[in-house]
Amino acid sequence: MELARFIALMQEKNMAITCHGQQQLRVLGLTSSTKSMQPSDLFVAVPGAHFDPLEHLDQIASAGLTVIMGERPVNDDRFVWLQVPHARRALALAAAIFFPGQPNLCVGVTGTNGKTSTVDLLRQIWSGAGINAASLGTLGLVRGGMEPQPGMTTPDQIALHKMLHTLSQEGCQHLAMEVSSHGLHQHRVDGVTFQSGAFTNLSRDHLDYHVSMEAYLEAKLELVRRCIRKNGLLASAATGEAAIAIHAACEKSGVRLWDYHKQDLNFFGFKVMSLSAEGAKVHITSQGHLQCVTVPFIARFQLENLALAAVLAFDAGLELGHLALAMSGLQAVRGRMEFVGRHACGAAVFVDYAHTPDALETALKSLRQSEQFERIGVVFGCGGDRDRGKRPMMGEVAAAHADFSIVTDDNPRSEDPQTIRDAILATHPRAIECGDRKEAICLGIKMLSNQDVLLVAGKGHEQGQVVGGKTLPFDDADIVRTFLAEHG
Repeated sequence: MELARFIALMQEKNMAITCHGQQQLRVLGLTSSTKSMQPSDLFVAVPGAHFDPLEHLDQIASAGLTVIMGERPVNDDRFVWLQVPHARRALALAAAIFFPGQPNLCVGVTGTNGKTSTVDLLRQIWSGAGINAASLGTLGLVRGGMEPQPGMTTPDQIALHKMLHTLSQEGCQHLAMEVSSHGLHQHRVDGVTFQSGAFTNLSRDHLDYHVSMEAYLEAKLELVRRCIRKNGLLASAATGEAAIAIHAACEKSGVRLWDYHKQDLNFFGFKVMSLSAEGAKVHITSQGHLQCVTVPFIARFQLENLALAAVLAFDAGLELGHLALAMSGLQAVRGRMEFVGRHACGAAVFVDYAHTPDALETALKSLRQSEQFERIGVVFGCGGDRDRGKRPMMGEVAAAHADFSIVTDDNPRSEDPQTIRDAILATHPRAIECGDRKEAICLGIKMLSNQDVLLVAGKGHEQGQVVGGKTLPFDDADIVRTFLAEHG
């Protein structure tokens, strides 16, 4: 691509860009990493916390690159400098130019908890309606009939747009993707055209990165302010101050809002009619038309996530009857209040990703509100090298909402596991301490009686435990299944 053409395309995307040098050069690729440079790539200089690529100009030049785009001046005659006000956003827009393909309809989902479930349920609904659809996020890239491809919640700009381009070429029509607060703050999803989105909820998480809840909320609101197209729909289940801020952001940005707690029943209604051990019976309505459907979920938060997925599918054009039919075939999302099995005595065991105080409280309350269980037990811990302030809060939640608790290790990473457990036990001294996670899970199951339930919380779908600098094979659900198989 000729540099002059690239500059014109960036300007069409409202990126202020100034060329210092000749515009007749050609750039063949795009990179922001000094480890993956190819000759004639356009290099985007994104400064990191511990690494500045502009301090390695000799390395960039020796790789055959002659064009650098960034915020800081490049005073070196070997390079043409494309000056931009924001390197991360410029990288995202450039990636959208080099990899222009996207599925016909993209939906972005943010929130503290529930992102993974919402995008997976939306993908399931679309697939059930015969639409070639995919979901992208914590579970990786998931498409019907294909093995999931591992990934991160929100990939970097180049990886994301490469993925979208490939999906488009392979005929993927609809995509539901998680959009993390990190991804929004770092402009990873700029350049993606989101027709609609969802904001699941807001509670304490990632304060090691965002520092304050105010900054955390502001980052997530960028989905509305910067990403969803005008007159697109945002579906929200948030409450409190977050709900007020979301309403204001939607109004200012010209984005339509569907609030789970203040539903516009003329447009779309979602109501839980009853709960049982088999699942929930829900009514979905629009303009006086009603469909009744049974879904395999017993937790209220799962049903809120489903409501968001359902209204997004409806807004995207799925007729009410077809939506109900697709919902009737839904399956539980891996590691999200996933029913793993029953003990010989009849007690149930669930695995859930709940790793924040709010998520743990919501999961435990949901089990209590289902009125299916006499006692509720929980096995949980907290990750190392992350927000230390939530550890005593997690202990308080378990003390208040579980009948018995076992505090164990999560992903201790580089921290002393005992220190992490002590911080939890400080607010929950009656909890049992068992550092070995496998032993803790087995102990929790052994403590169950008829009509009890055990929640194994914190790691959900994860298949490894990070201890020190190593990731050891570990799967909560596999541990549970093996124990239940060996003990009838």
